[in-house]
Amino acid sequence: MILPKEITSKFTEHAKNIINLVGEREKKVEKITLLDWLVLIMKEEGSLGAHILKNFKITKESLEDEIVRLRMNPAMVGDERWTLEEIIVKAAMVAKEQKSGYVGTEHFLFAIMLAKSRVLGEFLATQKINADETKRSTKSILDNANKFPDAAKILNIIMNQKNDLPQGGMMAPGALPMP
Repeated sequence: MILPKEITSKFTEHAKNIINLVGEREKKVEKITLLDWLVLIMKEEGSLGAHILKNFKITKESLEDEIVRLRMNPAMVGDERWTLEEIIVKAAMVAKEQKSGYVGTEHFLFAIMLAKSRVLGEFLATQKINADETKRSTKSILDNANKFPDAAKILNIIMNQKNDLPQGGMMAPGALPMP
């Protein structure tokens, strides 16, 4: 899906990647569920949304297993269908409400958590995850990110660089790694 630049200019790179991935997945499956969205957010390594989901102990494997189970029994999904446009609009509304200067994966995640979805509710319950607590925690993270506007950017930088660090940890600028 191609979105106008005036819309995507406010999206983080991670959010733009998710939009592209969802668009690709929509071409392959009849119905895209909120669980599909969560898998794609988790696959966006280094994003704040992926970090939040990992903190809730949600794994890509558990989500993918549930999606396979749903696809085997389409009646379980029923009429639950969330279009790319619906989630983008909800995420943009969340970002605006939070007075964010951008839309990121964390806004997608919160928009998904706000959706009334039997499938998502059942998945969270099977994972022993309290849906209301998940919403509160995600909202708290959003609120704090807005108090410190660069916090999300800093967290993303730290998380992305953490994977690039030598096993010994951080190095002083200009220092050479130990053999």
